[in-house]
Amino acid sequence: MRRILVTVTGAALAVLAACDGPALDTRTYQLRYLPPREALSMVEPYVFRDRDDRAGTLSIAGAALTVRETPDNLAKIERMLEQFDRPQPLVMLHFQIIRANGGGDGDPAIAEVERELRRLFRFSGYELLAETRVGTMQGSGVRQIARGGGEAFFIEGGVQEVRVRPDGTTLTLELGLSTESVPNALRTQVTIPTGHAVVLGTAETESSGALIVVVRAELAGGAPAAADTATPG
Repeated sequence: MRRILVTVTGAALAVLAACDGPALDTRTYQLRYLPPREALSMVEPYVFRDRDDRAGTLSIAGAALTVRETPDNLAKIERMLEQFDRPQPLVMLHFQIIRANGGGDGDPAIAEVERELRRLFRFSGYELLAETRVGTMQGSGVRQIARGGGEAFFIEGGVQEVRVRPDGTTLTLELGLSTESVPNALRTQVTIPTGHAVVLGTAETESSGALIVVVRAELAGGAPAAADTATPG
């Protein structure tokens, strides 16, 4: 149960109830995991600042969120914070770096995702050069090196947001790909549903030609990602 500090006395509540307008209470919520600014934006719709006689107020100090509102709205805020002020889930990202080449033979290592690549692009063949996995969380950076095809690929970026909803989890990923010959071969931002594979785009390098980056996201301990649901980033 979340610890709530009630800062309005019973006598003050009685006075407010006797006056015109709704009775207001003031509560302070101590945030544990939710970033304060994010909590502020989530709570804002429940605070009615435009009441002529009993305006709601909202303030934040460190990890303490203080709200002055009706008991009904405060109860809604508490339920919402109980739902979202939780430890961030660990997300596993699986990167595949694929070369689009002129060969017609399929690569069995990427057989499932190749069907989607052939639908999206007009290259005659695809070859897996390198792949790697990394675990991350919201607000964490991503730095990984994948080697293959005689080249090193540098993956870096950051997870901007992990959004957990009843209908599924998505994460917003900012990502860059560099090679030893091309410092910024690809840079993009994409929202990835967990359990899916997303095609981030193509990049041209001197040694590897046209590159395609595919990333899958899944919650740690969750069901495997579905490779045949790739969508363009």
